[in-house]
Amino acid sequence: MDSGSDEDEEKSELSEDESGGRGPMCLIGMVAVVVVCTVIDARTTRYVPTFTEWYITWTEEHSPWSLVLYAFTAIVCILCTIPLGAFVVAAGVLFAAVYGYPSGWFLAAFTMICVDIIAGVLALFIGRYCLRSSMVRLLETDDRFRIVKAVDKLIAVQGVEISVIVKLAPVPAGILGYLLGSTPVSVAHYALGTAIAGGPYILATTFLSASATNWTSFLSTFFSSAGSACCFILVVIAFIVGVVLFSTRLKARYNELLTIQNAEAKTERTLEGAELVPLNQS
Repeated sequence: MDSGSDEDEEKSELSEDESGGRGPMCLIGMVAVVVVCTVIDARTTRYVPTFTEWYITWTEEHSPWSLVLYAFTAIVCILCTIPLGAFVVAAGVLFAAVYGYPSGWFLAAFTMICVDIIAGVLALFIGRYCLRSSMVRLLETDDRFRIVKAVDKLIAVQGVEISVIVKLAPVPAGILGYLLGSTPVSVAHYALGTAIAGGPYILATTFLSASATNWTSFLSTFFSSAGSACCFILVVIAFIVGVVLFSTRLKARYNELLTIQNAEAKTERTLEGAELVPLNQS
């Protein structure tokens, strides 16, 4: 009986490892396909550059309502479990084109952080009041979301920290919001955790995209003198070091919670197996 349960456990661990390995490879493959198609289009039909130029021009002519529409569209897409990354990159370009550099970067970063928070809170409400039974069933049956199940008890008292940790899971923000709706996390704690988890990424991404499309303004703003260049470099180094240290701590806590959840799941399987063993009759 024990050998059978051990074999099942080993098979489940192997399947988890295989699925975990396939995920990054699929993502890399998708990114490679997009890059190749973009390069081919840039050298042949030029549909992507033409559409990009048209959309930027349209956004400039119809601002600020075009940017409000953009933010609303991003919220809807997040609720449809579409990743936020592409919208963050484009926001830096669009806002810088409308409001200049670096003002457009600040506004893009602020807007996308608000978009992330609003979409997360809406997903939390939807998961809590409309999809609660489905989310609870999903947590019980799908091992991909075991991190959420692991923090179910802690999240009521450590809502901000646990919300930030859960955001490390390789799952779209919309799905995480729906799943956390089945937990006792407060709206305020989840909103603050979302801002802390996504803030550095959004700041860095919008800065890079806005700077890349406004290279001359970037150089004149941050490298106009030796002093400003040194200050900029020091700020960038401090930001990177802070993000690395913060991420390292969160990943350690994330892995700790997963270890606890795996140990609890193993104990439950052992107890269930023990209940199936008939007592020896004398």
